[in-house]
Amino acid sequence: MNSATSRILLAALPGFVLPGDISASSRYFAEDITEPFELDNGCLAVPDKPVTVRPEVLDRYTVSTRKLYERRRHAG
Repeated sequence: MNSATSRILLAALPGFVLPGDISASSRYFAEDITEPFELDNGCLAVPDKPVTVRPEVLDRYTVSTRKLYERRRHAG
């Protein structure tokens, strides 16, 4: 049985209300592009402000960029 199946089976149990793949950012990423999410007594707090991208971290991991422009229609 794979881990996805295990999570689905666990989630189907009565009283099971938390998905099985929630943890601190450091469990999944060496460095996150947002402020890291940390566990507090085994729980993640819901942010009280919008989560924003840390541009300096995003820049370090960006391999390439492409600018897209909107075509302007001429009136007439």
